Amino acid sequence: MSDFLNYGDLENKIVDFFGESTLEIVRERAKGNIDFLNRLPKEAKIALLTRLPLEELPKMGLLNKEYAKLCASNELWEKMCEQNGITIDENVRLLGLEIGFKKIFFSNKETKLKYFQISDKMNCEGESDIMWMNFNQDGSSLSAGSKAGFYLYGLANGTEKLDEHFDQSAQDVILVERLFNSSLVVTVSQTNARKIRVYHFRKGSLILQHTYPSAVLAVKMNRSRLVVTLEESLYIHNIRDMSILHTIRETPPNPRGVCALAATDADDTCGYLAYPGATHVGELNIFDTVDLRAVTSLTAHDNPIAAVAMDRTGKKVATASEKGTVIRVFSIPEGKRLFEFRRGVARCATISSLNFSPEANFLSVSSNTQTIHIFKLTNVQEQTSNEEPQNDWGSYLTRGLQSAASYLPSGVSEVLQQGRDFATAKLHSCGLKNISTIHEIGRKIYLFVACSDGYLYVYEIDPSGGECNLIKQHKLCLPRVPEISSEESDLPPMIHTVDS
Repeated sequence: MSDFLNYGDLENKIVDFFGESTLEIVRERAKGNIDFLNRLPKEAKIALLTRLPLEELPKMGLLNKEYAKLCASNELWEKMCEQNGITIDENVRLLGLEIGFKKIFFSNKETKLKYFQISDKMNCEGESDIMWMNFNQDGSSLSAGSKAGFYLYGLANGTEKLDEHFDQSAQDVILVERLFNSSLVVTVSQTNARKIRVYHFRKGSLILQHTYPSAVLAVKMNRSRLVVTLEESLYIHNIRDMSILHTIRETPPNPRGVCALAATDADDTCGYLAYPGATHVGELNIFDTVDLRAVTSLTAHDNPIAAVAMDRTGKKVATASEKGTVIRVFSIPEGKRLFEFRRGVARCATISSLNFSPEANFLSVSSNTQTIHIFKLTNVQEQTSNEEPQNDWGSYLTRGLQSAASYLPSGVSEVLQQGRDFATAKLHSCGLKNISTIHEIGRKIYLFVACSDGYLYVYEIDPSGGECNLIKQHKLCLPRVPEISSEESDLPPMIHTVDS
């Protein structure tokens, strides 16, 4: 081996006849780095291929003839069909053997929706008329805007029932945000998207109206700050008196109002705000809303950022790009990448929500696909030290991938080293926009999923991970007409109005 590594003329001949990539493979084998991928049993190779995104399969087919054959085989595509909910009965199996399971996979309606349809629709097409949904800062409450008004749902008893409040003081509500479980609520109406209304809903009083130069796209709050996001600017208010402390102007166009604010408690001093810093790449800006200064800027993705979330302390930020396949978590303010997760095998997806659990040890990810993913934020070293050595083919595969990373195609190597989901929850159909959060009730953690079909689904998360169990579903925004005395006016009394 040492003779080969020191024999430069032979290396030059290998490059001349076979190219640089072949030389790298030969070098690795001369060093004793055996090609573990080829030594895997066939079923392990197929299991490996089914974990990859579709666009990476052709790259694996370039490794050698055996993988090229597997990537086109009926065995692989039959597995892909089964994993994506296609029932393989006797008739389907005979058809697959005749025309190929790959054709069945790409001709199936549900598969087309999952892998190729992008939906950014929030409104329901049913009887609920939901125009907006969002969870509050700690996942303890759900807000919903509708044509008739807005709804607030307490989730403290969410495994059994919802604590509901309905307010008719505003109609056509396209945005409603609640400050934790307090009485403070901010709404935006479709009739005037440039104006926010700040309510004390339990007293029925309007605290403030404020009009901005353009449409309000998002509102974020913590116990010291209220941030209003417009397409090309952000307004930072003191939440105690609603005065404007600072305005971040001329930001890159942000038509979806993507931003996140650390949900600080009263005694916290961290008030980091995250928002996109570019339109052509996934650059993220971090701004301190307490000291009113820029903190850092980091490049999170190659594609523009589509979703962002911060944990309660503001020490972690999670991002997803418009491609929607990779989720990354960074430390703040250092900007160090802590975790990188592969959401799924779909070629692309529209991420609708990212949410940390209250202790920031889990991250839920929702998209327009049928699956909600839960990732566990555990360091690889910590996870490994707490587990007993495994001698099954899965562990053998992991060790082999680490050895083979130097000569795999770069895209495939990155994919195989990314973290996988800890748990998943399945919706009854894909293509519906949904948002999710993780909430603790009675020392158990649950996944709450609010969907644009007008339902809130509650899943129990198994401590060991895997498929989550659906235990409850609640119908949202049921039509009603609350009783209002003749002495009450149409709107609560207004304290003061401010125009920017």
